[in-house]
Amino acid sequence: NHKRQQRKKSVSKMISHGVLWVSANELVHEHQGKRDVITLQVGDNVAVVGEQLEIINADHILRYRISGFDNLQETKVTQAILQGQTLNKRHVNIKMNAE
Repeated sequence: NHKRQQRKKSVSKMISHGVLWVSANELVHEHQGKRDVITLQVGDNVAVVGEQLEIINADHILRYRISGFDNLQETKVTQAILQGQTLNKRHVNIKMNAE
């Protein structure tokens, strides 16, 4: 049972619907009444790939792939906020497009 839970944790998640609340080192994904808090771990990298955002762990394993942003600028702003860069806003709410 423990091995199954570890394997489930290591499988990357796709996010493309719902609402994201983004702040430094954390995002909250709400979809269909469920909330999933995603906290960046030490060594995680946040990369923009096309109009998608990928969170990759220190072992270079994909944790999350996030799509559904309105445009590339929104993707880059989300990346910057997650990485703790100072912008005009400390956090942002993003409604994901259904693809």
